[in-house]
Amino acid sequence: MKPFEEKYTLWLDGKLTGRELEAFEAELGEWKANAGLEKTEVAKIGGLLRAHLKAPPLGNEDFFNHQILQQIAAEQPKPTPATTHAVAPARRTPASSSDPAPRSGTVSSPPAA
Repeated sequence: MKPFEEKYTLWLDGKLTGRELEAFEAELGEWKANAGLEKTEVAKIGGLLRAHLKAPPLGNEDFFNHQILQQIAAEQPKPTPATTHAVAPARRTPASSSDPAPRSGTVSSPPAA
């Protein structure tokens, strides 16, 4: 926002005090009467909203947490085949005669003690 708009909002909310308030009201000049009416209306609407719009109590935190996690998961980019790195299973080669592992069908005996 622009500085005037920021000060105007603070003035409407009643948050300007002291020298800032005096300087801003002097800056308003001839618009002060109309701005005063707007300030009154803003205060009235703010009071009505505070009185009648109460936030409902939230229950079942697990449900809401689950909903939030689902939303986050839905917003995550899905992996594409180009970005997925699939690892091929290792190939098994037939056992050779130099292979120290026993061949199927042969039983190795435990070493003698």
